[in-house]
Amino acid sequence: MDEMLTSTTGIVAAIVAIIGALGIKEFWKIWQRKIELNAESDHKSDERLTECENKIEALRVENTNLKVKVAKLEERLLVTTKTRVKNAKKAE
Repeated sequence: MDEMLTSTTGIVAAIVAIIGALGIKEFWKIWQRKIELNAESDHKSDERLTECENKIEALRVENTNLKVKVAKLEERLLVTTKTRVKNAKKAE
């Protein structure tokens, strides 16, 4: 009876050890996957941030160019208006 109990206890202990080891291994795989997903998410966030910064810079350049165009149009409008006023005064 003691031999049977000892062998049964040994088998149970071996089974518990195997299940425990597999459980820890699976837990570790899940934990690693979570870490990888977080790293990918951080990388994607960094990429999005870089894209937004690039878009902001492009919009700043475009804004500056548009300001220059508006200034040129205002200058042309003033010159045209001055010319018309001069011509109107001469016509009087």
